[in-house]
Amino acid sequence: MSACRLILECRQSPGDVEILTAAVEDLHRPNLGLFITDVRTTVDGYWKTSVHHAKIRLRSDGEVRKAHYPLIQERNHWPCQLIHGWINTLQFHFIWWSGYKK
Repeated sequence: MSACRLILECRQSPGDVEILTAAVEDLHRPNLGLFITDVRTTVDGYWKTSVHHAKIRLRSDGEVRKAHYPLIQERNHWPCQLIHGWINTLQFHFIWWSGYKK
């Protein structure tokens, strides 16, 4: 199976984008080689040193997904941190891709 070309778009604040960098690392660590990830954010400098970030030139060359964290809305009902929201979102994209490509 060829690597999934995933383009994540995020227009959150710099602090949220910084946490997203950790979530992208967590996505790639157990799934080496399954993703080529481009993250388009308000703070592009965060991604210059990431070994898991690759620039995908055209939007049509990858699956574009909005990076958001709806799980954070549940923080009053159970203990969760921002990183959990990002990881939950990326896991959703991973599951979607896994089912789509098989």
